[in-house]
Formats: sequence, structure tokens, C-alpha cells
Amino acid sequence: VGGAYIVGVYPVRETVEDLNTMMKSTAVLEVIAFAVMFAALINLLKRLIVDNMIKVNGSLTQITEGNLNERVEVRDTYEFNELSDDINATVDRLKEYIAEASARIDTDLEIAKTIQTSVLPNIFPPFPEYKEFELFASMHAAREVGGDFYDYYMTDNDTLGFLIADVSGKSIPGAMFMMRGKAVIRDLVERGLPPAEVFGCANEKLHAGNDSCLFITAWMGYLDIHTGEVHAVNAGHNPPVLIRDGKAEFVNLPAGIVLAVMDGMTYMEHTVQLQKGDILFLYTDGVTEAINAREEQYGEDRLLELLSFGDDYPTPKENSCVATAVCETVKEDLDRFVGDVEQFDDITMLAIKFV
Repeated sequence: VGGAYIVGVYPVRETVEDLNTMMKSTAVLEVIAFAVMFAALINLLKRLIVDNMIKVNGSLTQITEGNLNERVEVRDTYEFNELSDDINATVDRLKEYIAEASARIDTDLEIAKTIQTSVLPNIFPPFPEYKEFELFASMHAAREVGGDFYDYYMTDNDTLGFLIADVSGKSIPGAMFMMRGKAVIRDLVERGLPPAEVFGCANEKLHAGNDSCLFITAWMGYLDIHTGEVHAVNAGHNPPVLIRDGKAEFVNLPAGIVLAVMDGMTYMEHTVQLQKGDILFLYTDGVTEAINAREEQYGEDRLLELLSFGDDYPTPKENSCVATAVCETVKEDLDRFVGDVEQFDDITMLAIKFV
């Protein structure tokens, strides 16, 4: 006033301290704000990405474990919506492919069954003019055709030839090899060869060109219909059952190697003597290895017990014979044993009664 000045003095030190305090407070607030924003962002990312990925992985786990009806339905974002659609579309294409492949397999199996059954003789009695024996055979194909077959022939006026066999392959390859094996053996029989030579020559022919390494187990016999003498040869097949006077026992002949595995093999011929009234029952492993719901096998002991008829032989139906009744009895007991369990192997039987 009147040329005078008013001067305010504030210590620099205090000013700087106040400024530092304010800056520290601001920094703390900024850190807190950043932390809150970061936590919110992490939570958002977790909800949008991590949680959604967990849902997607859960669905994928079910799909990879075989549940192709599982759907991925994560729709929170455009990206997850697209991912869900892509996964579902892929699974739908996979289901279509599986359905088509299954249809092709079913077609192949039906073709194989047709091949298998079409080449098996099915007229019984096969030689009604001969009263010295009864003969019946049957083959019940499994879904996965295994290539079982049987055959029989009058090699001359005094001799009945009979054969039962099991091919290792499945579906069409097994059916085709079965046809080849049956044709080769029949051709050799018609040439007049004895059983051991039939198997020896058949082994050579079937081994040649057997790139799939299939093989055949087989049991063949030539029955003298007047004397009951059977000249038999076994190529790795199940032993037949001899039923005599109501008692059943296995005919355990030394077994040669299965057919078609190795060339240069020889087979030994053995003799089985049948008496009047005897029944010879041949079968494939589809009988003894049939499985029930408890995963128990039918087994050889049960088969022997069933076929030990005592005085209670099965009664043949009208226009049938005891040989037929024996095979039907075994099949009925098998059906009771397995129940609703799907048949996994062919069930083939051949029975001969020496009259």
C-alpha cells in the first residue's frame, strides 16, 4: 500500500514434502485402481476363456470316450460359438462315416454268410438208399462269419467219407478261403485218395498263395458202412465224441498240423472201430467255446455229460433220425446255456450213427 509490497514466504522444503506426499498418494491410488482393473480383467478372461475351455474339454472327453451324442454348446463369444459348431459338425460327419462303415460291414457279413451256407449240402438224409448209417449236419453262422464247413461223400458203394472243418479267417476272406478249402478237399476225395493223402495234398494246395496266412482245422473219416471201421485223420481239430451204449467219450487221435500253414507236411491215418448203434459226433470249437452272460465257456465236460444219454437217447422227430436228434439236442442245450449273449463263432455239428 502506498508503494509497499506484501510478501508471503513459504519454506521450499515443506512445499517439496507436500508434493511428494501427494505424488505418493496418487501412485498408491493408481496401483490400487490398476490392481482392481487387472483383477476384473482376469475374472472376465477366466469367465470367457478358461471356464469355457473347461466346458469344451469336458464335452471333448465324453466324445473321445465314445459318446458321440454329446454336443458342445458353449456360446458366450463368437469364437466359442464357431468352435462349438465346428466340433459338432465334425462329430456328425464321424457318426455318418461310422454308420456307412457299419452298413458296409453288415453287407460284407451277409455276403459271407450267403457264400458259406450256399456251398454246404443241406438235404437229409443225403443218401436215402443206404440203410447202414444215419447222417445229419448243421451249421449256425455267427454274425462275424468264421468259415466253418462240413461235407460228406460216398467215395464208393461201401465207403462214406465225411469232413468237418473250421477256417481261421472272418467275413468275406474267411468265406472265400472256406470255399477254396472245401473245393480242394472234395476234388482230392473224388480222385480216390485216402484221407491222409487228401490232407497232405490239400495242405500243399492251400498253402500256395496263402498270403493272408489263413489256416483250416479239419477232421476227416472214411467209414466202411459194412464193418464200421473208420479211417480217420486229424489236422489240429477238436476230438469227436463217440457215443456207445449211452456213454460218451472223446476220440483222441494224434493231431497233425492245421492245413495251409506249412508245406511239406504229412498226415497220419488212424483207425476207429464203430459198433452197431454207435454215434460219432463231430463239432467245431463254436460249441465248446460258447460263452454265457457270466463269461463261462460251455466246455468239453458239459458236452460229454449232455451226450451221455444212458438209456434216454433223444427221440427223433417225424421223418427224422437219431443223428439229427443228437445235433438238435446239443443246439438246444447251447441256446439255454448262452441265453441272450450274441453268438461270436460258427456252431457246426455232424453226427453219424452206424446202424
